[in-house]
Amino acid sequence: MKTSLLLHRRLFAALSVSAAAVAGSLQAETSVITDPPLLAGRKAMNSGQRVLIPAKGAVSRIALERIPGFAGIPDYPFAGNGQANDACIFHFTSSETPDIQLKFLRSGVRAPVNVSNAAFSTSRPNSLRTSAARMNTAFGLRIDFGTYDSKTTAFTAGKSVRAAALTVCMGPSTPQITVTVKFYDPSGKMLSEQKITNAAEGNSYGLAAYDADADKTTIAYIDYSYASSSANPVVCLDDLSFAPAGGAQ
Repeated sequence: MKTSLLLHRRLFAALSVSAAAVAGSLQAETSVITDPPLLAGRKAMNSGQRVLIPAKGAVSRIALERIPGFAGIPDYPFAGNGQANDACIFHFTSSETPDIQLKFLRSGVRAPVNVSNAAFSTSRPNSLRTSAARMNTAFGLRIDFGTYDSKTTAFTAGKSVRAAALTVCMGPSTPQITVTVKFYDPSGKMLSEQKITNAAEGNSYGLAAYDADADKTTIAYIDYSYASSSANPVVCLDDLSFAPAGGAQ
C-alpha cells in the first residue's frame, strides 16, 4: 500500500511539472520599444507616398496634419511571433506622451511580427504583421493608449488621445477580405466603424482615422479585426499616429 501511494505521489508530481512546463511555454510575451521615432505634421504618415484609399468615415490626412501635436510612428522592429495575447508596446519616457499597447487577439499571427518588405508598408523601414495565423480564422488586435511601467512591466490603459489613425497595407486575394477598424471612447462607446477591403489584383493601402474632438470626447482604444477565408493574404499595419488630448506636447 505504501509503495502504491508513493508511486501515485511521484506520478502526480511528474504530471504537475509537465503541466507547468506547458503553461510556461504558452505564456504571453511582451515586446517593448522605448522612445521610438515620431514623425510630425506632413511627415507623420505615408512617407512612402502610397496611394492611400480612405475608409468611409475616415478623417482626411490634411485635417489630421492640422491638429496640434499630431505625430506618427513609422517603424515596428518588434521581436516575437505574435501569438494570441502577446503584446507589443511603444513606451515613451516623456510622461506627456501616451504609451501604446498593441495586443494580439483570437488567432494571432504566429509569424515574425516585424515586416521589412517595403511592398507592405506606407513608411519605411518596417511595418507590423497583422495577417491571420491561417485560413478560415479570425484575427484581432486591440490598440490601447495608456501608461507602461518599466519597473513592474504593467501596462495601464486610460491615457486617451484626441485623434488616432493608421494605415492598412494588404496583398491581393480572391475572395477579398475586409479589415474593420473601430474607435472607442473611455466609456466603451464606439465612435466610428471603418472598413478597408483589399484588391483582387495588386497591393492596396487604406487609411482609417478619426478625430474625437467633434464628439467632445477622446479615443481610448482601437479594435482592429478581420476574418480570413479560403484566402489569407499578407496584411500589415503601419503609420499608427495620434494627437494627444491636450494638444501639442
